[in-house]
Formats: sequence, C-alpha cells, structure tokens
Amino acid sequence: MSPFLKWFLLIFAGLIVSLGGALAYVAATFDPNDYKDQITAEVGKATGRQLTLGGPIELTLFPWLGARVQQVSLSNAQGFGDEPFAVLEQIDVRLRLLPLLKGQVKLGVIVIRGLRANPTRKADGSTNWDDLVEKGKSEDPAEADSAGDMPDLSVAGVEILGARIVWRDGAELTELRDMNLEIGEIAENADSTIDFSAAVSLPNALEIVASLKSGLRFGLEGPTAQLSGLTSEITARGPTIPAGEQRLKLAADIEYVGAQQSARISNIELTAAAVELVGAISASKLDQGGVVEIDLKAAKIDPRAISKALAVELSPAMQKADWPDGSMSLNGVFDAAKDSLRDARLEATLGDLQLTAKILINQLLSAPAGTVDINLAPLDLRAFLTRFGMKFPEIAGGGPTQLTSRIQLSPDKLDIPKLAGKFDGADLNGSLSVANLGAAAPALRMDLALQKFDADRWMPESEDDGSKSAGGGGGSIDQMELPMDWAKDLNVTARAEIKELRAYRLLFRNVLWTADGRPGQPVKQRFGMTAYGGEITANNQIDATGAEPKLGLSLAAKAIALGDFLQDGWGSKWLTGTTTLNLDVASRGSTVGALRKALNGEASYRLQDGEAQGLSLLDIVRGASAQLQGPKSTAADSGKTEFAELVGRMLIQNGRLNIGELAGNNPWLKFGGDGWIDLAQENLNLVLKPQVLKNERTASEPALAHLAGLIVPIKLTGNWGSPNVALDLESMVKDRAKAELNRQVDKEKDKLEDKLQDKLGDLFKPKPKKAPAEPAPAQ
Repeated sequence: MSPFLKWFLLIFAGLIVSLGGALAYVAATFDPNDYKDQITAEVGKATGRQLTLGGPIELTLFPWLGARVQQVSLSNAQGFGDEPFAVLEQIDVRLRLLPLLKGQVKLGVIVIRGLRANPTRKADGSTNWDDLVEKGKSEDPAEADSAGDMPDLSVAGVEILGARIVWRDGAELTELRDMNLEIGEIAENADSTIDFSAAVSLPNALEIVASLKSGLRFGLEGPTAQLSGLTSEITARGPTIPAGEQRLKLAADIEYVGAQQSARISNIELTAAAVELVGAISASKLDQGGVVEIDLKAAKIDPRAISKALAVELSPAMQKADWPDGSMSLNGVFDAAKDSLRDARLEATLGDLQLTAKILINQLLSAPAGTVDINLAPLDLRAFLTRFGMKFPEIAGGGPTQLTSRIQLSPDKLDIPKLAGKFDGADLNGSLSVANLGAAAPALRMDLALQKFDADRWMPESEDDGSKSAGGGGGSIDQMELPMDWAKDLNVTARAEIKELRAYRLLFRNVLWTADGRPGQPVKQRFGMTAYGGEITANNQIDATGAEPKLGLSLAAKAIALGDFLQDGWGSKWLTGTTTLNLDVASRGSTVGALRKALNGEASYRLQDGEAQGLSLLDIVRGASAQLQGPKSTAADSGKTEFAELVGRMLIQNGRLNIGELAGNNPWLKFGGDGWIDLAQENLNLVLKPQVLKNERTASEPALAHLAGLIVPIKLTGNWGSPNVALDLESMVKDRAKAELNRQVDKEKDKLEDKLQDKLGDLFKPKPKKAPAEPAPAQ
C-alpha cells in the first residue's frame, strides 16, 4: 500500500473511533447543542473559517452511536465574498458500538443531503480553498504511515443526495447539479455497488447529463480495485453539438492491480453517433508513467445511420442510394513516460475503399512530432461515389485512384514533402504543407502536378428542384450567394499543373494555375493554357477584406480557332474565325445579381476569316431589296454571314455592355453597328448596319446593285436568348430617297458639266488656219 493511502486510512479510522467514543460519552451525559459555540470556536481556530450550526444536533446511543447535524455552513475565504464556501442541509453518521469491543469499526450508511459548494478561482490564480490546503499540510505523512496497523473498518454505504457545486473560474461559471451518489457496503474484498448521476452546465451553453452504475470491489493489500459490469451514459446538448444532442454509451470491466502497477479496461462497448467500438485497453508500468496498449475495432459502420445521428442533410438521391458498410480498427502503444505513440496502425474500409495508416508520434500530449504513412489501395472512385447516390455522365476512360504518402508532423506544421499516386488513372505528384497550425490563418503551401484530368467525367448530374428561372431578368440565380469569407484571411501559395484538361467538353493543354494570398490582402490567381491553336491567360483577384467583396478579371485570348472552340463546347460552329480577345472587368457584391449590376470595364475583340451561322446579313439585304420593290434575288439562302475581319470594342458600365466601333467586311458588304446588352435584365438593343458595296460582285446581282451604297439597318431587341429581329425600312426608304435624289442631282450635275464642257470646248477650240492663195498663172 502507498504511504499516503495508508496514512489517510489510519487517520480516518482513528477519527471514526475517537468520534464514536466521544459521541457515546456525549449522548449519555449531556445535550451537545449546549456546546455549539465551543464547536464552532474550535473549527474557527483550526481553519480560520466561521462554522455555523443552524439546526439541532441529534445523538443516538444504542445499538448505533449516531449523530445528525442539520443546517451546517462554512464561511468563505477572505476576499471571496459573503456567500458560504459550503452548506449542508443534513448529515447522518452512525457507528455500531458492540464491534468496537473487538477492534472493529462498522459504520452505518453515511447520508449527506443538500450539499452546496462554491469553489472559486480568481483571475490571479488564487482559490478559496488555498488556506484549507495549507493548514492540512501540517501533518507529516511519514509519521502517519507509522501510526500502527489499520483496524477492521467497514461502512454500510454512502449516500450523497441532491448535491450542487458551482465552480467559478474568473468570469466563467460551471455548475454541477442534481448530483446523487450511492455506494453500497464499503469493506475490503466485499462486493458492492456504485450508482452516480448528475447534470453539468458549462460556460458555452453546453449541457451534459451523465449516469454511471457498476459493481465495486477493492482490497487494501496491493491495493486492488474492480469495477465490474460498468455501464455509463452521457448526453450532451447545446448549439455546438451536431443535431443539438448527442448520446454516448459505455459498457466495460475495469481492473487495477497495485502490486503489478497495471490496469485493464476489457469488454469495452462504446457507442456514439451510430458507431460501436469494441475492444480493450491495457496499461502497465503505472509507477513509471504508464504504457498503454490500445486494441479497438468497429465491425460495422453504417454511413447512413451516422449522417442521421449527426443530422446531416442528404439529397433525395443519396437517401435512396445503396450505401456500403464500413469497418475500422486501431492498434497501438502509448508510452506516457516518453509521451510517444508507437506501433500504431489504423485500418479503415468502406465498401471498396481501403485506407491504411501507420503512425509514429513523439511528444503526443505536449508538442506532437512524428510521421504518418498513408496508403489508399487502388479504387474505382467514380463507382465508389455512385454507391452514395452521386450520378456521373457516361463518359469512358479514366482508371483507378490510389495514393501513397508520408505526413511529417511537427509542433506547428504538417508537411507532405512527396505526394505520389494516381487520380482516375492519371499520374499525380506533388507536395503539400500547412504551417502555423493553431493560428488564425495557417500557411498553406501546395505544388501539384496531374498528367490528365477529364472534369466532364466528374460533373455530378444535378437534381431538378424546380428552382430554374422561367423568364428573363436573372430569376433565382440573382439571389445566389457567392461566399467570399474564405478569401478574407487566407494564407496560401499554391501551384497546380495539368498537362491535359478537358472541361465542359473543351480541351486545354499545359494548364498552369497559381494562387497567392495573405491575411488582410486580396487573393490573386493566374491561369495560363494553350487551346485550339492559341493561348489563353487570365488574372483574377478576390478582395474580401472589406464589407463588400470585390472581384477583378483580366483575360487575353490570342489566335484561338473559335469555330473548333464552340464546336467542342456547345456542339455548333455558329461563329468561326481566328480570334483575339482582351477583357478587363471589375465588380463587387456577394450575389450573382449584385455582381451583374456592378460590372464595369472594357473589352475588345478581333475575328479574321470567319463566318456567323444562323444570321445572313446578305440575305436580309436581299429581302430588303424585294420589300422596296426592287429586283428579287435569285441567289440561294446561305444562312450565314462571312467576314474577312470583324472587330469591335465594348465599354461595360454597371452591368450594361455598350457596343461601339463594331466593324466588319466581306466581298458584298461592309457592316458596322452599335447598341447595348444589359446583363442584369438579360435584354439587348442593337442595330446592325450592313452597307452594300459597289463592285463587280454586287453589280452582277440586280437585287444588290439596286441597293449599292445603301445601309440596311437591322434592329435586334428583347431578351438576349430569343431576340426580335426587324428591318428599319423607314430609315432605308429615307436613305434610298436621299440617295436617289443625290443620284438625280449627280446625273443632272453630270449633264450640266457635259454641256458646260461642250460650251467651254467650243469657246476655247482653236480656229482652223486659212489655206495660202494659189499663185497666178504666168502671163
């Protein structure tokens, strides 16, 4: 037995025997209530506190020597207020007299009712029991250990009923209430029971209700202790608890052997959040800090039951899916003296997923440092996720996903210097680290390289919830929140490279993405790639440091084969040509609608040697000629507008794209235009202005020759998804009349010029010279 325990039991037994004799004498001779003042004075002398005995002291003599004291209170330490340190409504203590003659101390059931205690610790660390502890240290444990042999002691039981303890730690308050503790017979090597229940209120609005029942047996030699058939239940409630309430159940057998300095928790059955763990935990070398061996298993893990227990909302598809069951095992050795976890192995399975982790950590409880080797066995990840209700497009390709890496832990850093594996059959490599763990803004550093990624294979099919907009104006999409808080205090430097990327059926190569952000500063991203014979670069900035998020984007596309781009992405080459595009825009807001309305910037574009399908300006011009009672065209409807060049600029102001400087040409027409497109209202008002050229091509076709030199205005109005197209015939008639008038004026002018030229020609025409006279004949 330890010296301290032996000393304590000797003192306790001595006090009980002394108290028994004193009570017998007192009960037989006088009323103890006459000595309340003396009792309180002695307590005050010993503790420096004021003891108040508010109720009567009752004594019994035979066959039990007992005492009942009511309304007892002990004052608080100086400087801790007027509230009592502790209050007892009633305490009952009884002692059998006859066993005392045999040197046996047999106490009855000790009953304590209505305990109220108010332990307090101030901000400076002082407590209202420091003075009591200091006075208790005056006894020398070594002397108490040599006080003699222990008497034969037993207690019929202990009952603490309706206790309440309020613990104040600075400004925080923790309350233990409704505490009931019932212990059966307390005697060496005798079977007993223990029954405990209580409720706790914590500072963070967390409520805990706990109960425990167990068989109890102890021996002083060794010493030894056993808790057999222990069952415990803990219920936690509060705003931070998933689903608002969680329940934990524990069943186990606990054994302690002092001589061997060992303990064992066996037959463990721990249930929490629909997961049941079974196994055992053994401890040895307890006198040296302890070596703990852990062997825990969860034979069946039901993810659906876990999500229900944690109140995780699942989509209808996930609720109907056939989820796989899982399992888990954890084995390892924790050496408390070395503060290390060694030979630890975690194995987890969930359907086809198999994850293994080997763990070696030093300074586990103080400053963790060590390694974790992770291995994810080859897995068809798409098929695995399909079992959870996710639906993916039927796109062939891909392959297994697997991962092998070592995580290096240090007190403030998690580092993966080499990440190796495959994702969907493509090689994956890189490194990852998170520094300043525990800080408000941990530093994330990442460098990843992926050989190939087909994003279309991983685009989950969305469920139609009926929320799509039925008309223009943006509909419900304008109300969509775009969370930006993640970028406010982000500390990141990241780089990712994908050799071949397919997304939205578009194919990109040599994709390079970088990101850089620091707390309190905007997050900057850069994209670069080659695609469709050209290059695309983009710079994006997200500033979430203010009250309203700000976004900026600049994009440049050079020598892109637009037709192939649209064919792959949208299935139609409705616009072709070699494209150059420059875009520089900025906006602010946290919803799609706000970003649309606040969009400002400018854009310029140039397309060469292309055509626009679905709109033939030339055919519209031919139709206009017919409506103006001109010659009808015999040319076939081409359904497209060809152009040698199409250029333009757009000024974007508060979500409106003001289009100007639109210009283009082909062998028959030159065309311009202006107007606007409103992104917020999703409507437009454009006027295209094709003009028929005067050349051999148009001259050979009467319908075009009839309008040569004229502008044929075409108005596009309404919703941008299905605009109204109309000819501005009134403007055409005016322009034609004006042109005809000008033509007649020019014709008359030409006639006048011709006549004038003739007149002037006659006037200035040189007169013919007279022929010389013939000489007279000779006489």
